[in-house]
Amino acid sequence: PLFAVGCLLYGAAILALLTVARWRGGHRWRDLLALRPFTADRLYWALVAAAIAYGLTAGWVIVKIYPEAKNWFQLPSGVLAAGVAFVLVVAFAPMAEELLFRGWLFTALRTTFSAPLTIAVTAALFAVAHWERTHLYALAVLPMGLLIGYVRERTGSARATMLLHAIYNCSGFVAKLLTLD
Repeated sequence: PLFAVGCLLYGAAILALLTVARWRGGHRWRDLLALRPFTADRLYWALVAAAIAYGLTAGWVIVKIYPEAKNWFQLPSGVLAAGVAFVLVVAFAPMAEELLFRGWLFTALRTTFSAPLTIAVTAALFAVAHWERTHLYALAVLPMGLLIGYVRERTGSARATMLLHAIYNCSGFVAKLLTLD
């Protein structure tokens, strides 16, 4: 039930962001969220691979430093519940988070501030959104926020960041699935 509620909440956030963008942006609403096509060139795929390697390494390091971290994300028992968790982690969370952080916020900040400052601010806010009591997860997420921000600046597209974020989350989900005790 927790993952189903998460899907509902993230789904509501996605709909809210799309609705507000449509209302505020008129026929140019996609520009407010940077919903533009992009070209997935060699550098893009190299950055995706680097993100996966970083995520797996950071996860391993965190568990070595703080063994209780292996319990932060527990896969539910049952195929249906695990499928709902997969949809939440790999589809809904990346879409909602990227529409907000690298779509709406990045676009708004970038009209006034430099690329490095915009990337840093959105990455910091992204890390804060992943805060937990030890602060380790937020610290591990910060470099990913910086990398995803760079991808947003380079491609001009939140679609590129959604795909990267989804692949990153999928790699973590599969790693968790393969390391079940």
